[in-house]
Amino acid sequence: MKRMEIPPRSGAPEGLLRLQVVLLSGRSVEVAVDAAAKVWRLEQEVKDAIGFWPILSAGGRILNETGSLMQEGLEEGAVVQAVCARSFRRLCSSQTGHGFVAIMPDGTCFQLGRGRWRWEAMPEQVKQQPVQWVEVARFGFAALLRDGSVVTWFTSENGEMPREHPVLDVARLVANSEAFAAVHSDGTVTTWGGMTAGGDSSAVQLVGVTQVEASGRAFAALRHDGSVFAWGAPSSGGSTWAVRRWLVGVKQLKGSRSAFAALRSDGQVVTWGNRAQGGDSHGVQRQLRGVSRLFACDGAFAALCWDGSVITWGEEAWGGNSSQVSEQLQGVREIISTAGAFASILADGSVVTWGHPGYGGESGRVQSQLQAVRTVAATRKAFAALRSDGVVITWGDALCGGYSHDLEEELACVEDLWADSAAFCARRSDASLVAWGLLEDGITNSQQAQAFIYRMTGAGQES
Repeated sequence: MKRMEIPPRSGAPEGLLRLQVVLLSGRSVEVAVDAAAKVWRLEQEVKDAIGFWPILSAGGRILNETGSLMQEGLEEGAVVQAVCARSFRRLCSSQTGHGFVAIMPDGTCFQLGRGRWRWEAMPEQVKQQPVQWVEVARFGFAALLRDGSVVTWFTSENGEMPREHPVLDVARLVANSEAFAAVHSDGTVTTWGGMTAGGDSSAVQLVGVTQVEASGRAFAALRHDGSVFAWGAPSSGGSTWAVRRWLVGVKQLKGSRSAFAALRSDGQVVTWGNRAQGGDSHGVQRQLRGVSRLFACDGAFAALCWDGSVITWGEEAWGGNSSQVSEQLQGVREIISTAGAFASILADGSVVTWGHPGYGGESGRVQSQLQAVRTVAATRKAFAALRSDGVVITWGDALCGGYSHDLEEELACVEDLWADSAAFCARRSDASLVAWGLLEDGITNSQQAQAFIYRMTGAGQES
C-alpha cells in the first residue's frame, strides 16, 4: 500500500482515514490509510513518511499494533504522536509468562530473560518471516507474523517440544494458563491447547467477536452486538448460563484467575465464575454505577468509576477490600495489579496500594518517593513505578524485582518499563535495556539486586 499525497482542504478518498502524525520535534505529517487497516499498517505508512520505525500513541496511550484503527479509536483527522522506536519496535512480555521478546524494525526477534527457549529453539518460520507480535504464555509462545499467520511453540516441561501451529489472518492473540485464542480479522475465533481450559471452543458460536478475555482456564468473548459467550472450565468462568440475561450491551470484559466481570454500556457490572475470586459482586452491586473501566488480579476485581473513585470485591486479603485506603482513592487515573494486590496512579502522580503485602500491597517503604509517577509495571509479586524524571522505584517481593536499592545508577534515565512474571525490564535513554529480578531459573540474589544490561543492535544483542 502506497502512501497517498493529501490535497489541502479536501477529505481523504472514500474508505481511507486521514491522520495527522506529530513528532516530539514539532514536525507533523499527514498520512492516509485504509479505515479497516491494522495499526501496524499505519506504522509502515508513518515510517515511509518520517524515515524511521515509530512507536505510535494517541490520547496518552500506546496503540496496539495488532488492533485495527477502529478498535484503537482512531477517526478521520485524529492526531497521533510518534517517537523513534530506536533499536527495536516492540518488547513483548506477560505477567503470566517467562521472558521478554524484542522485535526488531525488520521483524526479526530474539528472547532475553528467564525463559528456557532461546533463538535456536524457535520454529524456522519465526526466524525467516517478519514478526509483528509475540504472546508470551506460561506454557509457551505464539508469534503473530506480518502475513497474519500464527506460529506457536511450547516448553518441554509441559511434555511438548517446539512445534508449528499455523493459524491464518489473525488480528489479536490471547492466552490463558493452558490454551491460546486467536481473533481473526473477520471476527471469528480459533482456539487450541488444553481442551478443557478453552482450547476447544466448538460448543460456542464465535462470530462477530471484538474482544477475547482470559481467566486461568477459560475464555470469554465479546461480540459486536454487546453479547458475551464463555467457554472452558466452568470453575474458571467458562459458563455464562447463570447471568446470560444480564449480559447485554457489554463494552468491556475482564478476567481474574477464576472469574469474569463484564462492563455494560450503562455503567453497570455483571460477574460470574468462582464466587470467592470475584465471580460474586452482590456485596457491592449498588455501588457499581457509573463504572468506566475494570481491572483484576488473581482473586479480585477493581472498578474505576467516572468520578475517579474505586470499588473492589473478591478475596479481601488479595485486593478485594480497599476500605483502608478508600479515602485516598480519589482522582484515580490508572490501576495496575500483581497477582494479589493493586496499585493506583492518582491524577497528581502519587500512588496508592492495597492487597497482600507480599505481593506489593504495602508500599510504605517507598511511599515518599512515589511522586510524579508516569506509569507502573507489575510482575506476579512486585511493582515498579517510572517517574517523570526517569527514576524507577520498586516494592514488593525482592525475588520478583521488588528490590532495586542497589541499582540506582542503572535505573536512571529510564524511558520505558515492562514486566514478565518475575522480572522487570527497562529501556534507558541510551537505548540499552536493564533487566532485574528472577531472570534465569535459579539465578537471583535476595540480599542484593542483580541486573543484566543488554546493548541492542540491529542484528541482536550484546550483554
